Amino acid sequence: MISAAAVSILPTTILLPGFHHTLVYIAERMSLGVGICVCALLAAGRPRAFQRYAMALVVLVFFGFLYRDEKILNALEDRMDGVISRMPAGERVGSGVDPAQFGVRAVAAPPLRYGPA
Repeated sequence: MISAAAVSILPTTILLPGFHHTLVYIAERMSLGVGICVCALLAAGRPRAFQRYAMALVVLVFFGFLYRDEKILNALEDRMDGVISRMPAGERVGSGVDPAQFGVRAVAAPPLRYGPA
């Protein structure tokens, strides 16, 4: 319970005075341990028959969506490989893939501060 509370209470980034780097993704790193503890807690229970079928359905839907997403990404990578293979050796390549297109929201860390704040 303490770890679960810490995940929701702790800030994502901490800038310590006197250090040149920030501590980032603190809550995200702690959430793995909380997730493992929750899985262990849920594994102790005995689900009813309809709950097992519901869980199987959720698993099928989840991995079905995961398969579809990976299929789309693999097709994109195959297209990129095809384009790059036709280029002369030593050419520079930049990707025009927009992370927002895949629903990813990248969070940039705040700029590093040197000296007293």
